[in-house]
Amino acid sequence: MYKDLSVAILSGGKGRRFGCDKTLTMLRDKPLYSYPLLFAQTISDDVIFISRDKDKYKPFENNVRYLEDDYENQSALAGVLTALDRAKHDKILIIAADMPFINSKVVEILMNSLDRFDIATPIIDNKLMPLISIYNKNVREIFLNFYTNKIYRLNDVFNELNYCAVYESTFNSAGVLNEQFININRNEDLIVAETVFDKLVK
Repeated sequence: MYKDLSVAILSGGKGRRFGCDKTLTMLRDKPLYSYPLLFAQTISDDVIFISRDKDKYKPFENNVRYLEDDYENQSALAGVLTALDRAKHDKILIIAADMPFINSKVVEILMNSLDRFDIATPIIDNKLMPLISIYNKNVREIFLNFYTNKIYRLNDVFNELNYCAVYESTFNSAGVLNEQFININRNEDLIVAETVFDKLVK
């Protein structure tokens, strides 16, 4: 349990590529969103679940704050801004609701990498992963400026940030497999998740 870390689960996607609301899709015996949500409760006393329609996630967990985006534009950037506004702690772990395999070793590596940086974010398969990253609240004004100027891509914002890129070699050397960063965008991703489930969930 981290005393200085909030966790925000973002469930803002419309599931166009998946064909339906992917976060409610079952992976083994649980809906997809429940995996990062249950994990978050093991590492933080401040867990936020941010979505476009919070009521569809009822019954609510007692120790989770369920919020809807504070910002009109539906985007990952709006979700991050809501988390930066509402989190109790200055450090915030953002996890996308479609990432079922994030574990404590991933969080430990990101926390240890934050140091003098505003954000610690993985780069896996040469891809920046802003939706499994730790943010300091002091980046809020930068994010708000991009939002105000209608620039909603998180990668564009990152070009203006003092962030620490944590490469897959660092994770791999600590026993973290690349498959743990899987996010479910398509039905074929769900098939892959089923295939690696027993290896990643212990």
